[in-house]
Amino acid sequence: MRSIFWRVMDILHAIHPARGKYTSEIGYGVVFKGKVAIGTWTRIESKVRIGRNVSLGDWTIIGKDSVIGAGSIFGPWASVGRGVKLGVNVRLGSHTIVQDGVTVPDAAVFADGDLVTANGVIENGSVGCRGDIERLPGLGECFLFDGCQGTFLVPEWEFDHEFLQFHGNLLDLHFRMLEDYRFGRLAGFEPFRIEKRPRDEHELAAALRAIITRISAPVHEDPSF
Repeated sequence: MRSIFWRVMDILHAIHPARGKYTSEIGYGVVFKGKVAIGTWTRIESKVRIGRNVSLGDWTIIGKDSVIGAGSIFGPWASVGRGVKLGVNVRLGSHTIVQDGVTVPDAAVFADGDLVTANGVIENGSVGCRGDIERLPGLGECFLFDGCQGTFLVPEWEFDHEFLQFHGNLLDLHFRMLEDYRFGRLAGFEPFRIEKRPRDEHELAAALRAIITRISAPVHEDPSF
């Protein structure tokens, strides 16, 4: 039985003011092999192949170079990462996320909020991923990402300033990094991993200072090389 949370989320999606007003984004080289139903604000990245009779819910994301088998159904906000191979007649529940490079067999069914990784399925793993923008006096802004894949604190000077220069929007950058976190693109996050989510501003400041010390420490080269 679906939880009350997911029923409420479906109601919110149904009455969302953006519903039916915004077109979807489709990248270059996308191949549709038959009839495909596409929801509002859906994003299909480049070089994706989609089989016939596929249904994509509102706010779906399909990462580049992915293959979606015929008859597959995506619930609202269900997304797959880059290089994913989805078999035929796969069912993704609302907010289900399939991480980069995962192969999903035919007729697989995933519940609302499942996080599908190369090592298995984490129930409610996708909704457990959260990201916040924090501002600390004297330390500037930072991004705090937290979920089943670990906790990461990214300081302001490590932001993608080229992205900010062209887009000028901190929220857009935050959303892009949260998307990377959810899809398991963690290599760039690892230098900023912390043991646990800070409980208050004091713990947050202490964690950020520790990261500053760690990434600023000089590298001692091995003289044998």
